[in-house]
Amino acid sequence: MAAAPEFQLYCFAQSGNAYRVALMLNLIGSEWKPVWVDFFAGGESRTPKFRTEVNEMGEVPVLVHGARKLSQSGVCLTYLADRTGKFQPQGEDERLESLRWIIFDNQKVNGFLGPYRFLRNFAPARDSRRRGVPQRPPRQQSRHRRQAARQRPLSPGRKSHHRGHIAHGLHVLPGGRIRLRYRQGLSGDRRLDGTHQGAAGVGRIPTS
Repeated sequence: MAAAPEFQLYCFAQSGNAYRVALMLNLIGSEWKPVWVDFFAGGESRTPKFRTEVNEMGEVPVLVHGARKLSQSGVCLTYLADRTGKFQPQGEDERLESLRWIIFDNQKVNGFLGPYRFLRNFAPARDSRRRGVPQRPPRQQSRHRRQAARQRPLSPGRKSHHRGHIAHGLHVLPGGRIRLRYRQGLSGDRRLDGTHQGAAGVGRIPTS
């Protein structure tokens, strides 16, 4: 009878954070088994059972090693490096530098590119003309057209996407900045409506 793998990883294929840990497990040559989490259709990670038995945060990845369960990809990567000695920083300076880049990756790179990748590749298409959804007034739409025109010309097949639209509320603005706008709720509560701006991080996000 074959021995059980040393590690288990609760994950699903669309998760970039889970991919990081899976890649590390492969690079260090560990024996591991993926445990698929039905994140989309079943909402498994948000169920009371998952939060009680796997991760109270309701997130993946979760790395299981014996009786230990670790969540957050940066923690999992650090644990695997410390345990195996592979890709492990040497000395305090290297450890702090490694931690600096892990935090930067989680906050800046994945904080922007992760939602963009999900919305572009996996989120279902939404019809903004559906009944009951407030529409932006014409004056705002004209302003966004001007912003997109100053940034880059639109290809013939994308002229209808006049705001440099990436995916449902995520826009590229002049100067390589991006904006996430939360739609106003149907109740009219404007506290739900806000704008967050920040640098695009590494390079310029493509729109095609």
